[in-house]
Amino acid sequence: MLYLWRNPNNGSPGAGIGKRGDVTLLISWFFLVVGSVVLSFLVAWQVKTVHPGVIPVVKYNLTVLPLYFLANVALSIGFIRAHEAIRNLPLVVAGQSFMYYVFLLIFSVLLVGDRVSVARALTGFALIAAGAAVLGR
Repeated sequence: MLYLWRNPNNGSPGAGIGKRGDVTLLISWFFLVVGSVVLSFLVAWQVKTVHPGVIPVVKYNLTVLPLYFLANVALSIGFIRAHEAIRNLPLVVAGQSFMYYVFLLIFSVLLVGDRVSVARALTGFALIAAGAAVLGR
């Protein structure tokens, strides 16, 4: 089974809830979620509202640059704290990527109006989850 937190003292999954390692990891996942939500929203919003020419895309990216910066700061804090807690950066990045793609799917359906094959989406997410499970062992 894949666990998103481990006790830093003995490595047991989910043990020691409330200890510093678990709190650090929960805080890190909060930052990873916030960064992923903001980035996926900005990408979906760009696809929905920005003409695909060079000038409109540059203007959009300069306009939302502070949000990109804040999202990347949140992701950076999340990556550093999560790595501090579980010492498995590939697993942390795989988990964040999974979240990013889930939020991107949600925003592409709700904001952009894309029609996405549920079977294909689930297959893709299952492949990402399988990769994360391999990294988590």
